[in-house]
Amino acid sequence: MDDLNTAMLNAFPGQEQTFFSQDSVENDHPDEGELMYPAEYLNEINCSGLPLAKLRLKIGCPVMVLRNLYPADGVCNGTRGIVKRMSPRVVDIELISEEHRGKRIFIPRIIHTPSQSQVPFKFERKQFPLKLCFAMTINKSQGQSVTHVGLNMKVSNVLLYRQ
Repeated sequence: MDDLNTAMLNAFPGQEQTFFSQDSVENDHPDEGELMYPAEYLNEINCSGLPLAKLRLKIGCPVMVLRNLYPADGVCNGTRGIVKRMSPRVVDIELISEEHRGKRIFIPRIIHTPSQSQVPFKFERKQFPLKLCFAMTINKSQGQSVTHVGLNMKVSNVLLYRQ
């Protein structure tokens, strides 16, 4: 999915802005965490529900919220929006879901902590809880209202057998 979103972003018009996460390891000995887990390694961690360490956005591109931020305002995990403005501290999006269409929301950087089952050490990533959403999985698309739908039927490394 990330490959399709990257390809679409590259073809999308406009000036790209990249937001890098602040990754850290909680450790009993502060100096050991940086030696044991260098920033390059931490940036490669990609767990379910964890935003990418390198978030690339353009004005007008579709995004999906990865956390329940403002449930009363309709900003929950899976909510889609269009990027309207960006700054180092907040991203301004316009919601495109049916009930809250047109509402503008500021998305701040927040701290994300994956569970111990995903990563065997205490790890934190400070990043915008957003993901590009030109393409999404079928699970995330449930309950979404979309005008046009395309299916990627490409199968990689799988041999299909039919009797």
